[in-house]
Amino acid sequence: MWILSKQGKELFNLNEITNLYIVDAREYRNVAVRASFSHKPKDLNLGEYPSYEMAREAIRMICLLISRRPEVIEMPTDESVEISMRDRDTKARSATGKKTVRRGGS
Repeated sequence: MWILSKQGKELFNLNEITNLYIVDAREYRNVAVRASFSHKPKDLNLGEYPSYEMAREAIRMICLLISRRPEVIEMPTDESVEISMRDRDTKARSATGKKTVRRGGS
């Protein structure tokens, strides 16, 4: 299985990635999703996002895609991450747009 960088310039073997993590890349004023590899001493950026929340959502989206087992996974774009975050937020709300009331039971 492969993962394509957000810029579309690099293709990584997902079987060689040991972990994905988020790092605050202050020099770019963005938050980066990075990958560690079993055979490389240096970690590499898979993509950069404007906020920590968007980077977290990108990793969540990658996890969902990995579970579907496609041959190639593309790093989510900023727009697809925003849509996913918005969709997840609207699912937690009622038809009127208000937050749902959860009533505890015994």
